[in-house]
Amino acid sequence: MDMKTLRKKQNRYRGLRAVSYLLGFPLLLLVVFVASVPFLNGDAFTDVKYYGVIACAAIWVVCIIGQIVISLITKSNTGRTLFMLVLSLILTVGAVVFCDIYVGKKIDEINGSEEYSSHGVSVESYKYQAGWVVTWTNKDSLTDKFSDEIARFCEVYNVGYKSKIYADYPKDENGKDIKTDGYINPDGSPVTYDKEADAYYSPNGLYADGYVFGVKQALKVIIDYYEAQENIRLSNPIYVSDLGGEYVKVKGTGEMLRYKTGVKYVMAEDGETRLIDELKSQNKVEGYYSFEGYRDPEEVLQEKLAELESNPNSEWNKYKKTEEYLDAYGTDGTAYKFMLNETRLKTLVATLFSGVGNMKALNSALSLVSNVGVNVDSLLQENVGITVADIKTMTLDGLLEVLNEKLSPALREKIEPLLAGFGIEFPVTTADVMGLVNSLFYYQSPTTKPIFMFLEDEELVRYATAKYEGITHGSNVGSVLLPTESTEIEYYVQSVSDEDAADWISKTYPTIRDTVVVYSENDDGSLTVVRSREVTKKSNVGKVLMGANGYPAEFAFTLQEALQLRADDSVAVPYYPLMVARRFLLVFSGVIAATYVVCFYDNRRAHEYAAAIDNA
Repeated sequence: MDMKTLRKKQNRYRGLRAVSYLLGFPLLLLVVFVASVPFLNGDAFTDVKYYGVIACAAIWVVCIIGQIVISLITKSNTGRTLFMLVLSLILTVGAVVFCDIYVGKKIDEINGSEEYSSHGVSVESYKYQAGWVVTWTNKDSLTDKFSDEIARFCEVYNVGYKSKIYADYPKDENGKDIKTDGYINPDGSPVTYDKEADAYYSPNGLYADGYVFGVKQALKVIIDYYEAQENIRLSNPIYVSDLGGEYVKVKGTGEMLRYKTGVKYVMAEDGETRLIDELKSQNKVEGYYSFEGYRDPEEVLQEKLAELESNPNSEWNKYKKTEEYLDAYGTDGTAYKFMLNETRLKTLVATLFSGVGNMKALNSALSLVSNVGVNVDSLLQENVGITVADIKTMTLDGLLEVLNEKLSPALREKIEPLLAGFGIEFPVTTADVMGLVNSLFYYQSPTTKPIFMFLEDEELVRYATAKYEGITHGSNVGSVLLPTESTEIEYYVQSVSDEDAADWISKTYPTIRDTVVVYSENDDGSLTVVRSREVTKKSNVGKVLMGANGYPAEFAFTLQEALQLRADDSVAVPYYPLMVARRFLLVFSGVIAATYVVCFYDNRRAHEYAAAIDNA
């Protein structure tokens, strides 16, 4: 065989060796990377998007190390081939089996969880998810659906998948940031970051002042709130006396026992049974009761908080005497630096009225009204005793003077019930105003515990904490997580013959409840009437700021939806990238093993022709 032919065959086997090598792990990494592209589109997978590629690369590295080791141990081409064949199969198939067992077990744990199953929440089986984690068709994959749901949650509540914080660093003597010491609250107290929870905490255990929720903590707050609310209801039933009822009360114990009709015993809530005849013979049955319903959790909470305040020996009142609390809320306490005091309030009122009085839009509207013959100054003088010019220079003292001395009798009569709703009576004092604004603009010191942390009932603590975090803290950072309820009077007209009927009745009878008022008699004898009804309305959630309204409460996630998203998140984020790797490791396990056989064969043949060339 001539030299040219020998070199041609040597190059052919070298090329085949390179091709066979590329068809193994390099091609696997490329395919897994392409399949992982959907993870690049959502913030949820920011930290784990390359986990599948990394897992495959790690197996490849182990194979390379094994190849080096076996080449040092034996020179036998057959031995090396068999070793790499077995090693590659063990690693690739073993990784697939490990993923099937480990991730499958995690999914089973989620579906077996009482918290999820009790609310009808479950995730798809491991087999289904492994098959649909990504798709090559037009049908949405599970990754796409999960990313869309995370995006909806983040949009509604104005949060990111990962949390963030707006806070300062400690300063050195030159006023420069000391970034190695972490963040601090406005009062200088340290902020602690919990990586696993993805949350920044103040020393009192609440979120740091500038903390903006990530998805994990936002879901926790929502779930804690509704689960605790549900548990509080169940633990606070209402019974009414009724001889035909389903419950009996045992004298001296306060225990309410369920009476099973037609059965000779009653069963306690804890499952303990007692003979009804024995209770009767011992004269222990106090009476029969019917189940009426459950108490409002908010009512229970306020009742328990009031008990803490009124009991001088409560742990809360003892805590208020500690140095920790007094440093914040004692005389000249640190917390008052961040609340409205009388001086700041007076400045705020003066600035507010000055700004309103000088608004171009307001002045343009007043000019327009004057041009049509309405004397605004006369109307103001008649009702509140001031002029338009007085608005620009109004102060807190001036405002109190108007309220107490200058209001017209008709206007005073309408304002009086509004003030009464806040516990304020005429004459209104500066102390009344301060009491009102302090309740509205209270600053929770990061170093002191709030009153609800001293409740004995764990579910009440959980409920109150979630409420504070989701509403009060959420309002501060523009991410309100929980809708609040309010009752309003709604007026509606029946047999409408006058478009102004509803407006007229709302002004004439502003406090009527579920009544019918005859407004007019029609020519045909029918009546146009106006009714009123109490309507419960829920506030918006999400980005609720002065310049933004957020989303209506109808967009808020229910407890079941929040639990479902958390369950999906606990599977998708840590395991979807690995499921992608698992899918293609299964496909490539045989291919990789075969490429090692072919590669070693081509390598041997290339060396044989190289030796022949040398001998020639």
